[in-house]
Amino acid sequence: GKRAERRMSRTLPIKPESRAELENIVKVSEYSVKFGAEKEQIAREAVEKNGFDFLCAGRNPVGFVFYEFTKGEMLLQAKREKESEEKKRKRTTTEEEEENKRIVQHTQYPSRPNMKIAILEVVKKHLQPFYENKDISKEEYKTICKKTCEKVMSKELQVKDEEESVKLWLDEHAKKKIRGLVETFVEKTRNAKD
Repeated sequence: GKRAERRMSRTLPIKPESRAELENIVKVSEYSVKFGAEKEQIAREAVEKNGFDFLCAGRNPVGFVFYEFTKGEMLLQAKREKESEEKKRKRTTTEEEEENKRIVQHTQYPSRPNMKIAILEVVKKHLQPFYENKDISKEEYKTICKKTCEKVMSKELQVKDEEESVKLWLDEHAKKKIRGLVETFVEKTRNAKD
């Protein structure tokens, strides 16, 4: 208890009593944070003119400590805001990249509806028990269908979209591969939950 109190009183300095001085402290702090140390120097030189004696530890120790504290808090805040802005920017660029990749893929790979239907039949049949067993949610079911389909179609570019070609391609071996892929996605989904 005592130690925490001591720590608190150390982190929160005494507030200057004059309201005008407080306002000036906030103003100069904002100024320093925005324009950097060289501008603070200009403010220091203007101490005589403006009466900002809180910039001099010798003249106004209480004001000085409070000013340094206020400026520190503002710097931290500015840094945090900058970091979160950068994070946002990074996120949007990766989202854009993903979108572009999808567009490119779409133009590279023909849509082949027959093949898609055939793959989905295998996927859904194999996923059903996992879904009924509540191993995966409805959303996850949809995602796994989509992912499996995309993955298989991007790997099997040689298959033409005529029903005969699709039937010939979709033999037991191909079905087994698709089921294996479905299970991998289910596993990944489960592990993400643990």
